[in-house]
Amino acid sequence: MNNEQSDVKSSEFAFGDVSVDLPGGQRGAAEGAKSSSRGGSRAFSLVAGYALAVTALLVGLVATGRVTLYRNHRLESLPDLRPLDSNEFQKVPDGTSLPAGHVLRMGESRRFGDVVVTPVQLTWEPVEYVNFVSGDTEFSMTTSPLLKLWLKFENVSDSYAFPPMDVHLMSHRSPPEGDDPQTLANSWLHLTTDGESDEVIRFLNLLHSPNSNFLLRNQNSGRVIRPGETVTTFVPCSTNLQQDDFTDSTRGQWRIQIRKGVHVDSGHGVTTLIDVNFSSEDFSTMPLPERSI
Repeated sequence: MNNEQSDVKSSEFAFGDVSVDLPGGQRGAAEGAKSSSRGGSRAFSLVAGYALAVTALLVGLVATGRVTLYRNHRLESLPDLRPLDSNEFQKVPDGTSLPAGHVLRMGESRRFGDVVVTPVQLTWEPVEYVNFVSGDTEFSMTTSPLLKLWLKFENVSDSYAFPPMDVHLMSHRSPPEGDDPQTLANSWLHLTTDGESDEVIRFLNLLHSPNSNFLLRNQNSGRVIRPGETVTTFVPCSTNLQQDDFTDSTRGQWRIQIRKGVHVDSGHGVTTLIDVNFSSEDFSTMPLPERSI
């Protein structure tokens, strides 16, 4: 031991219930260790608090559907129709399984991206056409009763507005005027009848051009909804389906392409597919509330 260490005075260092005499230099080291321990505790508390905050945030994002802990299904997010060339159609093969949670029953609500979707009702009603400019009904164009799937959308985003549904998404197909079994489409109705055969019959949605001078009454097509707002719309089946085609054992799967939000950087919409499963028991005879055009 050198002279500097031998000349220093001793001091007391308490450890628990035991008191021992340590040289003054070692006392300083012990106090440094004590200070370091306190600093380490503070650092640990900060890190632990940050970890808890991040965990709570992640749990909230998962619970609200903004984040998934699993690799995204390839059909979870699809491009909107606007960025596609007019002659480009991205077909999802019939029979392709959708991501988990994308199959709904009537009355069931679920969030997809920044929109909550609820299939509300199935009705048989005529489709009425309204002049875009005058608002007058063109009675000569009114159809026979068609099957309508009514859907409610709620915008749950924080800061932007968008239209969750429009006739472009409803009627998009290739070729654009196609209505036969060879027509490519991502939105359709599949019907099966228990006990008769395993055959699945496909019906397309009612064809209505986005460039038409007429709107479908009460459809609210293309209605932009702000955060917190809701809109109710319907998707009608084509005129090829008749009410007599349904029996008590008929089951349906209606695949719909919806807009679930906006890609902020590009400004384009982001779409996805959902399936609405139903049976003959899900049809409603209750009148729907009066809506604007």
